[in-house]
Amino acid sequence: MTGNSVVLFVDEEIRFNEQSSPVGNYMWYYVRALLSEGLAVRPARSPEEAFDILGTTDVDVAIVDLVMPHGGYFGKMNEDTFTGVAVIEELLSNYPLIPVVVFSNSTLASDAVKDLDVRCVLRKLDCDPFSFAEEIKRILSE
Repeated sequence: MTGNSVVLFVDEEIRFNEQSSPVGNYMWYYVRALLSEGLAVRPARSPEEAFDILGTTDVDVAIVDLVMPHGGYFGKMNEDTFTGVAVIEELLSNYPLIPVVVFSNSTLASDAVKDLDVRCVLRKLDCDPFSFAEEIKRILSE
């Protein structure tokens, strides 16, 4: 399934709309690559936004950054806890059929999610937008 698939993209760095400029906004290229593959992208800049979207939209894959502000969704969190790990745990618990992809620059990403059922861990620095979109399409086709 790839045509009309909905991608939830959880990353506080996403600043994207049809009029937005890529200048100073590298995440724009990743969103644009997904859109160019015919995927619908629902950006969420916080856990609150992510779970609001999940409450109203059928999502086919979730892409989650690990390092983002805690926000208020999870209440008081240990400062050593990656917010993205808490988002992923909640996703896997409440939406177990949605595949989860970790997309982060953290060198600790693989270790942080090693006990969680995520499809893959992609490092932002190692993954160009087109390879990123291809990997998401591959996951959707499984």
